[in-house]
Amino acid sequence: MANKNTKPDSFVSTKQFPDNFLLGTTTGAFQVEGAWNEDKAESIWDHYLHSNEANKSFRYFLDLPESVIEKHIQKGIKPRLADLYKGMGVYEFPSSAIEDGTHFHFNGDVAADTYHKTDVDVKLLKELGVSFQ
Repeated sequence: MANKNTKPDSFVSTKQFPDNFLLGTTTGAFQVEGAWNEDKAESIWDHYLHSNEANKSFRYFLDLPESVIEKHIQKGIKPRLADLYKGMGVYEFPSSAIEDGTHFHFNGDVAADTYHKTDVDVKLLKELGVSFQ
C-alpha cells in the first residue's frame, strides 16, 4: 500500500488495468455442482448439510429482503445482524422461529446446476471472451 508521499501506481491514477493484466474466472464445487442425489458421489458439503450436524439452533441469511425482516419483526422475532460480507448483512434467526424456510435453504442442492448445464456455461464463458488456454 502506497503512503501519502508516493505517487499512485498507474491503475489508481488512470483506472485502467495494464495491458498485460490477466483477468480470470473461478468457482467452487458447492456453488455450482447440483445433482447431489444423482450419479456423482456425495461431497463433504453435501454430507454435512444433509446430516443432523447442519440442524443448528440458528439459521443465517445473506442480504435478506427487507420484507422478510419486517415480517419477522412484526411477529416479535428480531433477526440479529451477525456479520457483514462485502457490505451485505448476514442475519441470524432462531431456527424455531422460521415458518417459511424459502429464504433459508443453504444446502446448495441445486445452486447454479453446472452438473447439468456445462455446455450452456461454457458457451456463456466463450461469449464473455474467456480464453480456455
